[in-house]
Amino acid sequence: MNKTVYIIGHRNPDTDAVVSAVSYAKLKNLLGMPEYKAARAGHLNPQTSYIFEKFGKRGWQCEKCNNFNFESRTKCNRCGIPKMPKSLLKIKE
Repeated sequence: MNKTVYIIGHRNPDTDAVVSAVSYAKLKNLLGMPEYKAARAGHLNPQTSYIFEKFGKRGWQCEKCNNFNFESRTKCNRCGIPKMPKSLLKIKE
């Protein structure tokens, strides 16, 4: 069993530190290392809280190029294919 590896920024987590930790943990997970988790060392400032409320975990991943798109997009901003309805998406494990 693998131990959890927490990825954090610095002690006063601003937007770049928190978003970097989330992005790096996601990259490690996509590379087959699920033990990596994003974390923070302190409270979020109002700007960072707003960004996560507005753009956080909402969105969709392109079926063709795997780009993560904001929820409001109707087509992928990288390759241009239309957003697939959830009923047509394949579950990836």
